[in-house]
Amino acid sequence: MFTKTRYFALAAVAALSLTFSATVTFAMGDAGCGLGSVVFSSNKKLHQILAATTNGTFGSQTFGITTGTSNCKASGFAKVEKEQIFYAESNYKNLMTEMAQGRGESLEGFAQVLGCNSASTLDFGKMTQSQYESIFPKADTTAVEMLRSVKQQIQAHPKLAKACGQVG
Repeated sequence: MFTKTRYFALAAVAALSLTFSATVTFAMGDAGCGLGSVVFSSNKKLHQILAATTNGTFGSQTFGITTGTSNCKASGFAKVEKEQIFYAESNYKNLMTEMAQGRGESLEGFAQVLGCNSASTLDFGKMTQSQYESIFPKADTTAVEMLRSVKQQIQAHPKLAKACGQVG
């Protein structure tokens, strides 16, 4: 006859078995980044399973990827996008003024952050000046909205579409 303790133990073993079997599918090789990779740094299969389980249980891999912590490094598109947003927000007022003028130090830096080569800086300034009303369609346009509009204008501009590599 089973007691409550035995039922609990059996349920725990079943749950643990399901967790491990589900994790094995995803833990073949590196478990990736997150708290699990910090706690279980060995590349042994059991440690990778435990690392993946820890990441899944605590959601630490998603957090690590988003923040660049727990052995997670921002790279590729996400890193570039983050840098572009940071630059746009940090230099927003200067960019508003310089886009209206079609030139300026912050505007040149913005072109670089967007991956535009130095030869296209003049064209970039002219484009932002001529498309100012489209880039800032309303008085309370946010930096992120402005960034999105500039990227759309770059893609619509034949020369800039080729000269600016990180518009994505």
